[in-house]
Amino acid sequence: MKKVFTTLIIMGLITVAAIVGINLITLEPETVIVPEDSVVLNDEQREIIDETAVIHELKEINESYFAEHAFSDTHTNAKEADVTKAAREYLDEHIGDDINVNGWKVWEYNTKSLTIGYTGRVMVGYNMDDVEVSVVGDKIYVSVPEQKDSFEFKLESEAEKDGWLTKVQGEDRVKIEEDAREKEFKEAETAGIRQMAEDNFKKVVTEKLSCFNGYTVEFKEA
Repeated sequence: MKKVFTTLIIMGLITVAAIVGINLITLEPETVIVPEDSVVLNDEQREIIDETAVIHELKEINESYFAEHAFSDTHTNAKEADVTKAAREYLDEHIGDDINVNGWKVWEYNTKSLTIGYTGRVMVGYNMDDVEVSVVGDKIYVSVPEQKDSFEFKLESEAEKDGWLTKVQGEDRVKIEEDAREKEFKEAETAGIRQMAEDNFKKVVTEKLSCFNGYTVEFKEA
């Protein structure tokens, strides 16, 4: 009887061990989720691309100007007439001693002036056809070409006043527009339009080339 009881105990232990063993075998391993950003693709997993594929993507970028500086302002040019010695002698002879040759009150009426009001914008960008690319391993190298500028200028108003001995001429209108354009362009550069254009260019290109999974974009001067 004792022997039978012992046999039953041993068989029970074997049965329990077998059940536990089966459960241990059938347990599925824990699933580890790897964040997408940390996945490093090897050469077999990464899509193999060449320069032609990169250029094709870049040609789909429609914009070529990546920063602008709008303006609206007025500008005045005023100039006193150049009076020759003969003119001074003529005035002295006909007007007499009522004026001081070195500080004539009449010169208050001898300055011509021209004032213009205008609007426009300065734009800075790149010619996308000048962008050069190369693919080395998992890196796409993109050149940053020379910047190009565009200037839009619209004359909104004009006011002029002739001097006593001098008149506003066509060359005065050309000069005042040149001065206004130069002023606005310098202000745009001071405001950082060139750096803004470069930063936006790099941002747009990087986003466009993000379609190539497993590659990083680096920029270099042309």
